[in-house]
Amino acid sequence: EAEKWLQAMAEAGCLPNTVSYNAAITAAARSIDTRRGVELLGRLMDARLEPTAMSYSTVIRSFARTGDIPQAARWLRQMTEIQFSPNLLCYTSLIKSCARNGEADESARWLQEMLRESVEPDASAFNIVIGTFVSK
Repeated sequence: EAEKWLQAMAEAGCLPNTVSYNAAITAAARSIDTRRGVELLGRLMDARLEPTAMSYSTVIRSFARTGDIPQAARWLRQMTEIQFSPNLLCYTSLIKSCARNGEADESARWLQEMLRESVEPDASAFNIVIGTFVSK
């Protein structure tokens, strides 16, 4: 549905901007359509618009929600390569995904990376890791 509005916007002579694409990427993420979210991020860049940290973090969260930790990690790495700093939400999404898959060591590794990168974890991030080791 969000993509229809991007198209309608363009047809009305109002070119979509980064905010428009981010809204569509968020809609794709909410419907757990990771492929569509990545395509929309690509279209945003093809339109010579600058992605934001939100553009990337939404794609990361989408992959993490589906349990595709390698893809979520890949997008987090790509995010840092272009000088965006992953935030609490990016790391917590990966930590939760690892926990859901029973990967206690991996969830702890993401928490450690978060600390190394000076992203301040909240109690939830620690609790997820602790809980993963309890149920191990």
